Amino acid sequence: MNTDQLIGNRWVRAAAVAAALCVVIAAGAGAAGVWPAWHRVLRFVAWSSGFVALLAGVHWSGRIFSRWMQAAGVLNTITTTLLFGACYFVIVPLFWAILQLRRLLTGRRRPRAQWQERDRADADLAFFQRMG
Repeated sequence: MNTDQLIGNRWVRAAAVAAALCVVIAAGAGAAGVWPAWHRVLRFVAWSSGFVALLAGVHWSGRIFSRWMQAAGVLNTITTTLLFGACYFVIVPLFWAILQLRRLLTGRRRPRAQWQERDRADADLAFFQRMG
């Protein structure tokens, strides 16, 4: 996606202002009880308009967008480290322990490896000459 045309665009700024106004109007009308039957709808409009205002506000200028992307990079590093760390140091050993416990309780032996025994016949010069 080419963000150069999007960042700082007047339509993006207009969308940010319009969405922020929708948040203020919907939240104010919901809190004041102007339309009691529409309370859920007003809350939905306030939240969704807030999301649009946040996205448009991030794209308001290049400086805000670059800071947003830096924060996203830091957050990505933290969550990736935590998720993979949790997977490798918590989930994998837990399943290994469950498998060992199940094998112990059922009395099964550890399965043998499916290795083929090597032929220990001595190789002589004629053997290698036959191979080519």
